[in-house]
Amino acid sequence: MATLKPRGKMTRPLMTMYSVGDHIMLTRDVTWADMEPERGPQVGDTGTIKQVLVADPNDGDDTFLLFRVRWASGRTWSVGEGDLTRAYHKPSRAWRPSRQARQEAEAWLRRQLDSLSQ
Repeated sequence: MATLKPRGKMTRPLMTMYSVGDHIMLTRDVTWADMEPERGPQVGDTGTIKQVLVADPNDGDDTFLLFRVRWASGRTWSVGEGDLTRAYHKPSRAWRPSRQARQEAEAWLRRQLDSLSQ
């Protein structure tokens, strides 16, 4: 969670549930006038927040937060908070039970099979 202090004409701080380093996913198509659609991020793209910015502190309390995001494509684009959600990545390594847990499970299975064969 990040909180940015009031600056310019702002009278209250801006708060967000996102922080620098969070992995996010784009949920809404964002196109800027100077952005070619095929070069910008697409819905479903993931990235990492690199910077949290106040859009324009001189707008007072009507201002909003922008997030500079490094997308998986390697490009960096700014997006608003309403265009993001947290991205959940699969673990890099499959979970495996400990050796002791495996041995206990094998012993239990052997006992169960032995009781069936009697």
